[in-house]
Amino acid sequence: MTLRPLLHAVFLVVAAVCMGAAPDGGWAQPSGAPASQPPATRGGATPRPAEPVKLPGRLIGAGVREIGWDDLMPEDWDPLKLLEGRGLEAISDSDPRSEALMREIREQWDQAPTRGELEGLRIRIPGYVVPLDMLGGNIREFLLVPYMGACIHTPPPPANQIIQVVSARRQALQTMDAVWVVGTLKVGRSDTRMGVSGYVLDATRIEPYRGPSH
Repeated sequence: MTLRPLLHAVFLVVAAVCMGAAPDGGWAQPSGAPASQPPATRGGATPRPAEPVKLPGRLIGAGVREIGWDDLMPEDWDPLKLLEGRGLEAISDSDPRSEALMREIREQWDQAPTRGELEGLRIRIPGYVVPLDMLGGNIREFLLVPYMGACIHTPPPPANQIIQVVSARRQALQTMDAVWVVGTLKVGRSDTRMGVSGYVLDATRIEPYRGPSH
């Protein structure tokens, strides 16, 4: 592996995020949050209400939110920040610094931060299939990635841009099929042979992608 394919993957990640849909956000009151008029505490002071939890994407029914790939990244995390001031234009694949930089990028991407507040959220998200267990043309587990060729023709994207999908039954899917997946999202890192994922999605429905929903 040389540096150029990894840098290509960097810009593919940025392009996938920038070109993705930007659904309207929503607000939800966290469970156990105080009522609009909380009781006074001892001494007469009124406790400050808890901040509402901002949920990504848009509600599409049955408690499911349709989200984009940028919704999986913390707002203050920038996949390009690692490359700032590195003088990449002067580093060739044969440069000894290339291997060290490639290793550093890979290590930091594999530890890319996730969003803990998304734990247990029911979501619908589009992506491409990278099989993990193919049996007779059917798949039960696969990685869902944001752009064509990720983990196959280009290096894996950051862990917060890879979802390990687990289906209750095997699906007739092929490598790089474009799909919509609906299920319950869990936050958890998994090191698979195709890449490190930052999320797990227990899928309840998988269907072919036929364009953005409206």
